[in-house]
Amino acid sequence: IALGNIGVVYLDIGDQTKALDYNLQSIKIKEQLKDYTSVQNNYYNIGLIYKEIGELDKALAAMEKSLEYSKISGETFSQGATYNGMGIVLKSKKQFDKALYYYRKGIEVCVQNGNDYILSESYNDIGSLYQIIKQYDSALFYLNKSLNIAKKLNYRSGIANCLASLSSCYENIKQYKVAISFAEQSLATDDNLGNAEFCYQLLADSYSHLGQYKEALHFTLKHMKTNDTLIKINKIKDLIKLQLQFDYDKKVLADSVKFSEQEKVSAAKVEVANTKLEKEKIARYALIFGLFALIVFSYFIYTRFKLIKKQNIIIDAQKKETENQKHLIEEKQKEILDSINYAKRIQYALLASDNLLQQNLPAHFVLFKPKSVVSGDFYWATPTPDGFIYITADCTGHGVPGAFMSLLNISKLSQTINENKITRPDLILNNVRTEILKALNPAGTIEESRDGMDAVLCKLDLKKMQLDYSAANNAFYIIRNNEILVYKADKMPVGKGHDDSILFTNTTVALQKGDTIYTFTDGYADQFGGPKGKKFKYKQLEELLLSITKESLTKQSEILDQKFNDWKGDLEQVDDVCIIGVKI
Repeated sequence: IALGNIGVVYLDIGDQTKALDYNLQSIKIKEQLKDYTSVQNNYYNIGLIYKEIGELDKALAAMEKSLEYSKISGETFSQGATYNGMGIVLKSKKQFDKALYYYRKGIEVCVQNGNDYILSESYNDIGSLYQIIKQYDSALFYLNKSLNIAKKLNYRSGIANCLASLSSCYENIKQYKVAISFAEQSLATDDNLGNAEFCYQLLADSYSHLGQYKEALHFTLKHMKTNDTLIKINKIKDLIKLQLQFDYDKKVLADSVKFSEQEKVSAAKVEVANTKLEKEKIARYALIFGLFALIVFSYFIYTRFKLIKKQNIIIDAQKKETENQKHLIEEKQKEILDSINYAKRIQYALLASDNLLQQNLPAHFVLFKPKSVVSGDFYWATPTPDGFIYITADCTGHGVPGAFMSLLNISKLSQTINENKITRPDLILNNVRTEILKALNPAGTIEESRDGMDAVLCKLDLKKMQLDYSAANNAFYIIRNNEILVYKADKMPVGKGHDDSILFTNTTVALQKGDTIYTFTDGYADQFGGPKGKKFKYKQLEELLLSITKESLTKQSEILDQKFNDWKGDLEQVDDVCIIGVKI
């Protein structure tokens, strides 16, 4: 057992030669004593050694031998590690379905036996596999499970591994700021810096994608430093010795089946003498190769130093120019931000005012959350002789382009209703569509713009308890007696569609006292978040509205806002959000 434990230490510090030697010595004594209680651990370690040198078939065979001995001895606590080891080897062989099968077998055994350390590693490994096959939602799910267990155990190397894997996953899905945060946490937790080279590469790539090239260069140089070629030279020497030692020990074990104890000793002595001569020969070749590699590496370092020195001269020359450009950019950025903020004032002045809504609507709320300073979503309203018209709309795009479209659509709505005196919802949308197409394509060219809006336009007549509506792509809800009623939309935008000759439809709905009307854009349901980073979706929105419908309209708005922020978490808001609730 002591020999096996020494082998584990050598495996941890990367000396595969001595790790294999001590594990084989341990197995030899245990088999002589017919004590099989921990032989599976030795074969598991041998499997890891073969995996490290790329002998994947031999690694898998050693893992299977470990599983066989665990069944012979009846010792199941370590079976989880063996199943996980088989998964690791099969993942390296790119047999992903088989790897997933053995990972899950390992997780099942670890849960039964309470082996939380191996359970944490299994979740990490299965998460990394899902990352390889680009199923990032599943990868994040299992990596977070691994991280939670490792933190509970204060398993620092496990925590560092999980954080590094999470950083890689977020870098793959282009959430570079989150990737940087996890990589930095991994480096801070990684006492042995086993993930340093990997994390430095992640930080260099993420900063490069963000355009922060100074930081990217800093971590690229740190990555180069950790990826020292001399380490590779030493590894080559170790692998030569490892293969030699393995061949020798394998021969000794094979001979033990054929010969008696006395014969084994004699044969081993002869083999040791021959092996010693062969070792000396290989050592000479290794020394020559090592010296040659060292010379090549030294030349590489010298030329690299000259290149870096030349680059530093160029960087210093560019630094002053960069400072000048920085001041210029800051001035331009301030001008742009001032312009956008002024545009926000203009846009908000054109939205339906609180006074207008309070004078013409019963109890209501408006939840309006632009993604940027200005918004592609808008809400607008106007009184008419036969009712009160209000619209909840989502223009093509968001930010500045979406804001321009919202101003154009508000202009055309006002012209249609207030100047042309058109008040039936479907006729309003038909006329606005015509005007939008004219405005965006005044010359009537073939290449027509696809810009426009999705919208729900409502005309509310409280005296008749009647709602007339016309909708483009966006449905809306009425909750009545704790039941949600879905009112569908025409499948076309207020803009260029597949067939502009199709007219919008007008629908009349008889209202009842206590009804609550909810109109909205798609930004709330399309927001990514939650534990698996998935969309909120309309089904969950329906359930949320049903659960809060008895609350006051003000309270409902607060709950919707809080739920949205909780769901989004640290992720970016994907689109503008607008929800209007009106209680009859």
